[in-house]
Amino acid sequence: MPSLSAATIQRRTNGQGHTEPPSKPPHVQLIEMGTAQWISRIIFVAAKLGLADHLAQGPKSADELARRTGTHAPSLRRLMRTLEHLGLMSEGPGQCFSLTPLGAALKRNAPGSAYAAIITFGSEWFANGF
Repeated sequence: MPSLSAATIQRRTNGQGHTEPPSKPPHVQLIEMGTAQWISRIIFVAAKLGLADHLAQGPKSADELARRTGTHAPSLRRLMRTLEHLGLMSEGPGQCFSLTPLGAALKRNAPGSAYAAIITFGSEWFANGF
């Protein structure tokens, strides 16, 4: 009998014969749920600053975007590195950032834009409703 790896054992079928990726352990799922507000705030700040709109014409450095947005360049770079980790941006040569397809959905006038929803969900009045 062939041996199975832990990942193979954790894989399950979706009822149609296709396997799904292994599920995350409960503690990882709970930690992700607990930090979801941070992720929401990070995306909200990116939307408020209009980073996707600023990057629509091509890659830019954090320094250039800081001048355009009136923000602190080192802090903005940390934010952008976090957005890269979340899959909204990618960093290329010269520490210039560009949008990924996911990040492009944050542009104000993009087809299927999520901008208005993110601004609404991240607003103080919306959060106070809870």
